[in-house]
Amino acid sequence: MNKYRIYLGLFICFGLAFVIWSMTEISHSYDEPLEALKQTKQDMEVIIPAYNINDEALYFFIDENDQLGTAFMKQGIYGWKTGAISASPQQEIKADQKLIDYHVYDNSMIYGLISDAEGSLEVNINGAPARTLEIGVMLEQEVAQKHDLQDKILWYYQQKDLMPEGVKTLKNSVIVLNKKGF
Repeated sequence: MNKYRIYLGLFICFGLAFVIWSMTEISHSYDEPLEALKQTKQDMEVIIPAYNINDEALYFFIDENDQLGTAFMKQGIYGWKTGAISASPQQEIKADQKLIDYHVYDNSMIYGLISDAEGSLEVNINGAPARTLEIGVMLEQEVAQKHDLQDKILWYYQQKDLMPEGVKTLKNSVIVLNKKGF
């Protein structure tokens, strides 16, 4: 009889722990990834969606301090939750320069902003083209003007283990080209 009481006690403890964990997860989960981001980071002035595929979403943002940032959202069993958020001050570069200022997220993504009034620039990382978002076109005109984003392109490149062990910088690997494909 004592053996059954021990099992019952353990079952009740695990059940109670599961209920407490579930309530915590539910209170930090949201129906949409953007809703989770807005609840986590409330000082965003510009939000730029990159993708929402399966159970993962990527957003970029510019906050009140004019910092460019990124956030990954994950969908769990109770809804969308925000992963780690990264934000860094913005700096500009020109075509034909090796990229001096860029932002790295968790050794799996590199990203930045670049001016491209003619729509002909391309960013390459180790010879592979980065994905680009023409944010000047994506945003409302007033928002783009307020943050000087009319002719800006947000570029990003994702790869697992972006910088191999022992490598401390990607400075020589990221190049901005004059014309796409050249």
